[in-house]
Amino acid sequence: MLVNAGIFDLLLCVVSERLPIALTPDDVEHNPEFSKLLKALTQHILPSGALVASEEDVQEVALFVRYLLLCIICYTL
Repeated sequence: MLVNAGIFDLLLCVVSERLPIALTPDDVEHNPEFSKLLKALTQHILPSGALVASEEDVQEVALFVRYLLLCIICYTL
C-alpha cells in the first residue's frame, strides 16, 4: 500500500502533539488500523491530556457558577 508521505507526516504531527507516544513513518504505514485509531483519539484528547468533553463541561459549570453568583448578588440588593 503506497500512500502519499504527506499524509503520514500530518498524522505523525497530530498524534505527537496530542498523545505522548513516539511513532515512526514505518509504524504508521504498516499499521493503518492502529493509525486510524490514534487519529480518532486525537479528536477527543487535548494536548494537556484532558478529554475535550471535560473541558466543555468545565466551561458549562463556570457559566452556571457565574449565573448563580449573579442571582445571589441580585437577591441581596
